[in-house]
Amino acid sequence: SSGLIGASGGKLFFAMFLIIIGCLIMGMGLPTVAAYIIGAILFAPALKDLGIAELPAHFFVMYYCVLSMVTPPVALASFTAAGISGAGSMETSLIAFRLSLVSFLIPFAFAFDPRLLGQGDLGWVALACVSLFCATGAWAVALSGYLKGPLRLPERAIYGVVAVAVILFPTGGVAWAAAFTGLLVLAAWGIWLGPRLRAAG
Repeated sequence: SSGLIGASGGKLFFAMFLIIIGCLIMGMGLPTVAAYIIGAILFAPALKDLGIAELPAHFFVMYYCVLSMVTPPVALASFTAAGISGAGSMETSLIAFRLSLVSFLIPFAFAFDPRLLGQGDLGWVALACVSLFCATGAWAVALSGYLKGPLRLPERAIYGVVAVAVILFPTGGVAWAAAFTGLLVLAAWGIWLGPRLRAAG
């Protein structure tokens, strides 16, 4: 863990991204359980040293070991599904990766707000879970570009920004400010700007 902290310069976000890369690489050649055990030994102590609680640190490592199963170029779960369905292996892998992109942000929410793992006051736990549920939906809308019809790029960007803010700070002022601002912009877009652009185009 000391080597990882040194490589990241003691910066939490940089260390997290190094851990993500390590977990995904291990998951390419190891079963998920084996990858998690090694990751728990190598990576979880570094997260704890950088201020992340023990349970969120282990969930962070475990999540990315699991996500390695749908991450190209070696996505074992996707390749298995492709073999069963008769579809192309790489095509199936890329589609699975795109559909699961929302899951790549959730471990950050665990790390920065342990209430998502049931730690803390019940009311705050419920609020954090509802916030994450809404943010997950917003992120899926941003990636798919569809909600009751096709969305333009600015609309998708707003959903994406709001989702990231809420996922990283599910019970903080940043999330509420981003969500409120996003709703105002989306309302203005839907009521005034969007119809004019569609009429002009």
